[in-house]
Amino acid sequence: MVSKYLATSGDDGAARLWSLQGKELQRFEKHQGSVRSIKFSPNGNLLVTAGDDGFIRFWDLQSQLIEPNIAQQGKIWGIEFSPSGNFIASKGNNGTVGLWDLQGRLLVELKGHQQPVKSLAFSPDNQLIVSGSEDGTIRLWNFQGKELNKIEAHKESVSSLNFSSNGELLVSGGEDSFVKVWNIASKEKLEEWDTRQGQIWGLALNPNNQQFATGGGDGTVRIWNLQGEELEKFVAHKGPVRSVSFSPDGRQLASSSDDTMVRIWNLQRKELQKFTNRNFANQNVSNSFDLSNDGQKIVTGGKDGIIRLWNVQSSGLQKFFKAGSSPIVSVALSRDEKQIVTGHQDGIIRLWNPQGKLLAKLFKTNSGSVTSVNLSFDNRQIVSGHENGDMFVWNVASQTQSEPFKGHLGKVNTVAFRRDGNQIVSGGKDGTIRLWNLESEWTRIFQIYGPEITSAEFSPDSQKIISSDSKGRILIWNLQDSKGFLPLATWNTKQSAIKSISLNFDGKLLTTIGSDGSVKTWEIQSSEKLIQQACNWLQDYLRHNAKKAICKA
Repeated sequence: MVSKYLATSGDDGAARLWSLQGKELQRFEKHQGSVRSIKFSPNGNLLVTAGDDGFIRFWDLQSQLIEPNIAQQGKIWGIEFSPSGNFIASKGNNGTVGLWDLQGRLLVELKGHQQPVKSLAFSPDNQLIVSGSEDGTIRLWNFQGKELNKIEAHKESVSSLNFSSNGELLVSGGEDSFVKVWNIASKEKLEEWDTRQGQIWGLALNPNNQQFATGGGDGTVRIWNLQGEELEKFVAHKGPVRSVSFSPDGRQLASSSDDTMVRIWNLQRKELQKFTNRNFANQNVSNSFDLSNDGQKIVTGGKDGIIRLWNVQSSGLQKFFKAGSSPIVSVALSRDEKQIVTGHQDGIIRLWNPQGKLLAKLFKTNSGSVTSVNLSFDNRQIVSGHENGDMFVWNVASQTQSEPFKGHLGKVNTVAFRRDGNQIVSGGKDGTIRLWNLESEWTRIFQIYGPEITSAEFSPDSQKIISSDSKGRILIWNLQDSKGFLPLATWNTKQSAIKSISLNFDGKLLTTIGSDGSVKTWEIQSSEKLIQQACNWLQDYLRHNAKKAICKA
């Protein structure tokens, strides 16, 4: 499918070119027997067809046959263009893959599968070919014909393969009804789930890399995110869906079926985007999150051990990678967005770059699970809170730790550095907020044994602390208040318990995630603005209620 046309192939030996309004524009007739596969070249100027007669044929869009034609022994079940448009790969029932140039020369034959090859894909950088077979394996090849890796992928035939546009992920669909997501670099399986569609015949990744579509033996077309959550289900076909394809802009999806119908779906009307907001706080995915300074990116750490980076504006997943087998309990993004620190249930702290490279692995303590982590503003120190109430400050360069900071009775839910790195704020299950001075080692308590503190941060000017609690409240504390037992301001977010908060760089926007899965953004007003508003309200009250007492005796 290209932006203006749709091409179909059939058992009558003909291929057809259609407008997106359903009008047949051209017919291509030369094959003897069924046409099994049809593909547009990447530039949209050529059509290539392959069929049971063993021929691969090239056409212009005016239905003119272009030489040369490629003849291969046995039936050809499918073809794929390389992203550069310079090569074609063919698959057949003899278990081999042929790599051809556009002059019809066979460059290399890929041999390794024990049964017919059912699916093919090129990596976006033109460096890899992947093939899936009835033997249930996926094999990775270079253009010289060397097998680089073999993955035991599915219990039945691998019927569909698709790369993400950045080439980092491979999605496979099988006749066992399962879809699986693979990390190409590590060959690690990141996700898998049962689509319950019967055999998966068609699979296509949206150009935005945020969703993909599957066509199944049950006649349905379904849209999924990369974590296996079904976003939409289209029921219209009366037979198995054999193929699905997105338009280049990702707004439309075409599907073809054994019912001889091709259907085009307008995804914009389905508003798929609204489904992804809940992923930020999905209980099966996210334990912790952090917001970038510009408020445009969110990083989450999951119970599945995966770090995910999201785009706030589109609510779409930009990248994810495995950070270990142990669940991530806490995650924090550095201010320059070049480092991510994770705290794990097994007591280990790890430091990553956003591309998924491990920068440092800090040794575990005897204080149990890491329940909270954060980076200093200069990225030289990490503070960690633990299940037993202990806290540690780590030197990133030497990977050494301080003596434990003791005070909390129970796990430490949140830790954060002040901008100058001299103080730390912490909040715990014991309902206390504590301020620690790293130079003189004194501590100060702001809240004494109230509701459980779920998150706490310094304001950008380091004059206030913003905290959240298990009752869904936000509290602002004045560090200039010598007693500090009463908050400067309090409001109810109506989010039940708040899992986490994040303040943007200028301190004007606060993002909260509730245990109900909701994400809300709040405007933080200055003290002067609040006082001015109070004065305006008071003046208005006196103007209209001059004879009424303001306070009752």
